[in-house]
Amino acid sequence: MKLLKTTLLIFTLLIGAINAFAEGTWTTFTNSNFINDIAVHENYLWCATTGGIVKWNINDVTYNKFTTVNGLKANDVISITAANDGTVWAILGKSTSKLYSLNQGMCYKSEAWTSLSKLKNHWVITMTVDHEGKAWYGTDNGVLCYDGESWTAFTMEENFSSKRINSIAVSQDGSVWFGTESSGVYRYDGESWTIFTTNEGLPSNKINKIEISPDGTVWIVAGGSVSRYGGENWITFTEDDGVASNAVSSIAVAPDGVVWFGTSNAGISKYDGDIWTTYNSDDGLASNKVRSIFVDSDGVVWAGTEGYGVSRYDGEEWHTFITTGPVHNSISATTIGQDNVLWVGTKGKGVSRYDGETWSTFTTYDGLVNDYVTSIAVDFVGNVWFGTIGGLSLFDGETWTTYTTANGLASNITTSIAIAPDGTIWVGSGSNGISHFDGTIWTTFTKDDGVASNAISSISVAPNGDVWVGMANAGISKYNGEIWATYVLEDVIENASQYRKIKSILAISDDEVFIGTDNGAIHLYEGEWSRVNKPYNNCILSTAPDNAIWFISFVKLYRYYNDSWAEYIPPMWNTIGSEIFYDLTSIVIDNNNMYG
Repeated sequence: MKLLKTTLLIFTLLIGAINAFAEGTWTTFTNSNFINDIAVHENYLWCATTGGIVKWNINDVTYNKFTTVNGLKANDVISITAANDGTVWAILGKSTSKLYSLNQGMCYKSEAWTSLSKLKNHWVITMTVDHEGKAWYGTDNGVLCYDGESWTAFTMEENFSSKRINSIAVSQDGSVWFGTESSGVYRYDGESWTIFTTNEGLPSNKINKIEISPDGTVWIVAGGSVSRYGGENWITFTEDDGVASNAVSSIAVAPDGVVWFGTSNAGISKYDGDIWTTYNSDDGLASNKVRSIFVDSDGVVWAGTEGYGVSRYDGEEWHTFITTGPVHNSISATTIGQDNVLWVGTKGKGVSRYDGETWSTFTTYDGLVNDYVTSIAVDFVGNVWFGTIGGLSLFDGETWTTYTTANGLASNITTSIAIAPDGTIWVGSGSNGISHFDGTIWTTFTKDDGVASNAISSISVAPNGDVWVGMANAGISKYNGEIWATYVLEDVIENASQYRKIKSILAISDDEVFIGTDNGAIHLYEGEWSRVNKPYNNCILSTAPDNAIWFISFVKLYRYYNDSWAEYIPPMWNTIGSEIFYDLTSIVIDNNNMYG
């Protein structure tokens, strides 16, 4: 059985490593430099990121990262708040896994993360903690308040004409202010409600952010514009007044009342009550795309950026805090290269390389034809091939070579790559069939040539050179070098209509093929087709260096070796739930680890 470097697609945030296979230690690699929210308590900076929660020690600039392996229910964290007693409250994102249709709330206390079960039936959008330690949660259907023992709900029917709460802030007098999706601003003083809309001077009834100064002045972002309420009327500020951009993303108020505004395209603006000052990348800010901003009790400004970490401003200089990991969390392809190097392709941010210690990144700036990578394969001399939505790139370790339709490639939108035993390359496309490259000439095969479909989802080449091709519509074709043969699953497997898509295909010998589908696996051996009973959903396949075959669904791992099966439930699944693997579409195994 030959280990083939096949196309490996991953749509989840997790890239896990299992030493000694499923009974080893899990490690999660994520990009945690896309900062959604910031909190500071004592000497620690807490960052809510798309790759988990990062806890920075401000004094020695070291950090710890919390992910699903450490007890989080998901790695996409959209909000974080640190209470006066050191308790950290977090809201996990909605889109991390298909099985998480609702956002999750978690609490960090006594060095452990605890889920807030009361929130599991709500889509939580924002939260804050008031002066008494009560946690206020804005949801898609009103407000929840937790005092540490009991929950109080303020539903839309009773108090809100707008279902969704986008932002919450607490005033020095204890009143709580709520920014809604379409009904303006609500103020709750503990007994009664006051409503502010465009009728009272708001620039928009869609409130994105809300913050309150120590003197009680209320600041909001409404549709990208900034407005201030001092107790009598609302005053709006725009670019014409000195704001860096009308695309304001966040607000923070310093202890001295100075207000800081992060923008999504022009850096940061500071307003001291008279003068507007702008800071951008020319001044040392890590990026002009600012997603979050926070001012701590010492007046230090912390700015969370989109992909470039956190910038800290002490009043004189900007300094950046950045973590290591893949360039982005939207992982689309992986493979193992020579010396057990891991290659990770992303959806729009290029490709990252991990040698076991250091991460490095390659983009179009370096020679990659397109930053949206769909597939990766390594040939027998160590060259790395990258399929993208803009063509095919070859990297020999020093130089890049590009192949597109101008060179004979069937389509610039590639889906899969496989290396044949003779070293030639097979490249699948989403709608134009499959191409073969012998090092000089490109040859394309389509439905007109006998391929079952032009929508190719996976490719595997048997030791004898037979090319097996899986289709997006569940068809299978084989090419023996002369003719194409097509296998219609309905003709060879009972109840084949349940297989909607071929997700992976492994030709492990000349007469044995495993096919992973979205609803289980199929086995072809010496001309006989059968259903594999072990993985029964979302099945993906990979071979290991010891010639074992690994199957994964979002329930279990299965290992097939010498006609026997073994089942594995990774121990961390009991903590994080197997649903984080729901979107996995393949795994790859090197000499020491399993990546998926």
